[in-house]
Amino acid sequence: MNNETDMPPPKKDAPAGAEALDKNQQDQCKPASAVAQSKIDRARAWLRNTPGAVAGQGGHNATFAVATALIHGFELNAGDADTLLNEYEVVCICNDIIFDEEGRGRPASKGTFLKRDEWIKNHFTPPISAMWNGGDSKGAYVRINPCFDESGSDSGVANFRHVLVEMDEKTKDEQWTILKESKLPLSVVIDSGRKSLHGWVRVEAANREEWNERRDVVYRQLEALGIDPKNKNASRFSRLAGVMRDGKEQKLLAVNVGAVNWDAWMRQRSLLGAVSLFDMKLPSASGSPNDIFVKGYLRKHGGLLLVGPTGIGKSSFLIQCCIAWSLGQPLFGITPTRPLKTLVIQAENDDEDMAEMRDGVVKGLSLTEEQMGQIHASIHVVSESGKTAKSLFDETLEPLLAAYKPDILILDPLFAYMGGNASDQENASKFLRQILAPSLERHGCAAILVHHTNKPPREPQGKGFKRPTSESAYDGAGSAELANWPRAVLSISATSTPGTFQLTAGKRAKKLGWKDRSGSPVNQIYIKHSLDKTFWEPADPAPTIFQVERPSANVAQVLACVPMTGSMAKNDLIAMHKKTGIGENKWKGFIKKLIDEGQLLESTKTRKGKNHEKFVSRTPIPPETYTRDMDEQKHPPI
Repeated sequence: MNNETDMPPPKKDAPAGAEALDKNQQDQCKPASAVAQSKIDRARAWLRNTPGAVAGQGGHNATFAVATALIHGFELNAGDADTLLNEYEVVCICNDIIFDEEGRGRPASKGTFLKRDEWIKNHFTPPISAMWNGGDSKGAYVRINPCFDESGSDSGVANFRHVLVEMDEKTKDEQWTILKESKLPLSVVIDSGRKSLHGWVRVEAANREEWNERRDVVYRQLEALGIDPKNKNASRFSRLAGVMRDGKEQKLLAVNVGAVNWDAWMRQRSLLGAVSLFDMKLPSASGSPNDIFVKGYLRKHGGLLLVGPTGIGKSSFLIQCCIAWSLGQPLFGITPTRPLKTLVIQAENDDEDMAEMRDGVVKGLSLTEEQMGQIHASIHVVSESGKTAKSLFDETLEPLLAAYKPDILILDPLFAYMGGNASDQENASKFLRQILAPSLERHGCAAILVHHTNKPPREPQGKGFKRPTSESAYDGAGSAELANWPRAVLSISATSTPGTFQLTAGKRAKKLGWKDRSGSPVNQIYIKHSLDKTFWEPADPAPTIFQVERPSANVAQVLACVPMTGSMAKNDLIAMHKKTGIGENKWKGFIKKLIDEGQLLESTKTRKGKNHEKFVSRTPIPPETYTRDMDEQKHPPI
């Protein structure tokens, strides 16, 4: 690989002194669009002289090296690098055809293997050879997936992108109707030049095993409609569009037909029958490829709603999340499945505010230079305050999502971008389900929506009231749809301790695995602001992941008087206030609080001819185990 041959010398008519400028200085003298294009052109020229990746000869390493060079060497964004990597893929085409006794043709060889750019330059740039479009041309084949080697087998497939479907027992009109109504995500539909149409179903499988599974789903969907069962291998040949076949063109009929991608199609399968319950699969032990966070707390195409009052620090919390997740690190028990890329669209903070948040997190996490480099390429921020709803997506977000390909899109705050009244159910549903959700499906990412809480109630709740944790999902102001649509909801709320806050998981809390000191699952943890920087910290680190708020000392004293097993008479517990110096009424109030919160259980024993007697315990106790024998109770000291 020659890294020096593709840098042309300065033009003779360059401005005086240009030869003395290094490449970065020259780029600074150009408009931004010209700089971006010059980088792409240089990278493309370098790529043309780079040998293709070959399986068994370090093919995967070669591809990784090329990707690294495009991102870090040529400083391309992810979208441009992906485009050039597609050009680097090896494509197999065959026009060596033999025929059987009935005149049916098939490839006579494994085909010719060239990079896509080489095919275009050497064969499909005018003037095009008569071997492709002349009167004697017998057509040509192309493998539906790019290759790593020249074996022509499934083991040589580099990217399990497509499944081929063909139905030559029906008329072309019938075939087209079936393909269109199936809503399958078809990259292309090709007229073979004879009696069949070829559809390339875009399955984008991560590996051969997943490709096999998705192929089987496609074939089950179409098997009653006469699909050709012979096309079930990943290295399959299809007809090459644009080539003549006995005087008829193998014609490209359509591109990007049906659902935007595989996941969208799986959710939309309805026109040819609903999805069988038994076609649905559990994720593997290692999780689903759609998981953004472990255990599926958030998946591709889903949403997370982050709710909190104004000024509490939601934006800084999210910036800290973005930075930790970009390194593949968990934050407050929320663990990404891999290093994540994030696109932040925000309208609440200026550049100085964002820089202050960033620097606080960098200091708080003690990041290295290497980690800083990884973050630099993974988090991008756009300040947008003028567009909303459909115009926001059409004019701003769609191009950005296509260019940066993030794992997570953040909208901060949601109110700034929804357009219309957030309390209007119809308006909220339209934004979330008709505008946002299809865009997430098209680009294979998830969304985090930052939202303000409702104003607090004027009157406090009654004494002893404790709101169920699940209701925190509805903390956000506006329509209930704002809580119903997201897959997950996190709520930040103040506590009685200044600077300390409760982080509550209103939906799917069990998937986070939060636990208290005893190892019991909890739905909320406690976090706090750092005293010397813009940074969030656990409020009270413990041996387990997180812990619930500890009861006050006086309540703890009451609880300590109750044995871990067995029971004790409630009157005996009340009498123990004398040993603590706490007033009887206050002590009774603490007992009531523990009973209301479920930390103590109250039971009644009937006594013939006497008043019923009440007992308390930490766990349910059978009646025969009630005891008043205080000497038998091994009470811990007060």
